[in-house]
Amino acid sequence: MAPGLRVVALACILVCLATVDAKTIAKFNRFRRTFSRLGSLRRNSVCLRAEMAEESWNDAHVLLTEFEKGQRLAESSFKGLEKGTAATKFSLEWTNKQVLWDSISSLAKDANSIVVGICAESADEGVKELKGLVENLSQKKGRLHGMDDDGVAKDMSDFGPVYIRYVSGSGDAFLSGYDGLYRGIYFTPSLPDGEFRQYGVLPLGLWEHSISVPKDHDGIEAKIQDQFAKMKPQMESLGIELQLKQIVREKVFINCMGSTEAVRSPAIHAWVQSNVKQVSGIEQVEVAPVLSGQIE
Repeated sequence: MAPGLRVVALACILVCLATVDAKTIAKFNRFRRTFSRLGSLRRNSVCLRAEMAEESWNDAHVLLTEFEKGQRLAESSFKGLEKGTAATKFSLEWTNKQVLWDSISSLAKDANSIVVGICAESADEGVKELKGLVENLSQKKGRLHGMDDDGVAKDMSDFGPVYIRYVSGSGDAFLSGYDGLYRGIYFTPSLPDGEFRQYGVLPLGLWEHSISVPKDHDGIEAKIQDQFAKMKPQMESLGIELQLKQIVREKVFINCMGSTEAVRSPAIHAWVQSNVKQVSGIEQVEVAPVLSGQIE
């Protein structure tokens, strides 16, 4: 090959390499921007969930504190053991026990662990309360100490009032005699913010209010659609569209539709789930990715 042709060929090769490199760099930059955007969304989603949790804790704290203030006022004119009788009477007469249950249930759900103290008239009543709370708050079940001697069951029929302390970390509970006149529970949740909170003495039997009632699906659907309308600007910037597919019993099914891989993003799915849970009150929310042209 003539020297002139070699120079031309080499120049062509260099131009091709430069073109490939430019395309590669441009493609890399597009991917980098996409991942940066998703990372930012993931961080925002985490912050949003944390803010929502703290707001829920504050609502529960206000309601439980309101109960405590009323109870302390009711017992303030009594002395000694009579305070316990007055406080128990106040608890029994508190009409909206559903609100109290919803509050401790909400805190227990977000807590790293909980401790419950049960003041009951008898061992049978105390154990019934323990089982009801542990089961309906979905806590760990361990051993109950204090009702046997080296594996031999005690006769607890005339044991008298009891105090049972339950610790969710191990799931174990410890029963002992109790001389006071308070009847109810002390509830101590350990939340992620590290602040100490203890509520009580709350009424016995709150867990009986955990029985779920049928939800108004039409009302829930309207709330979800309203929330989707509020989320529309963010949805458009992400290149996605949300579709409420169906509500079946206690579960919501959402389609996350679009023409990019954003529809599969775990961060976007978490963002959608947190919004739907907030307005619907339904904990099970399933988000399914649907790419344009894909059969649902």
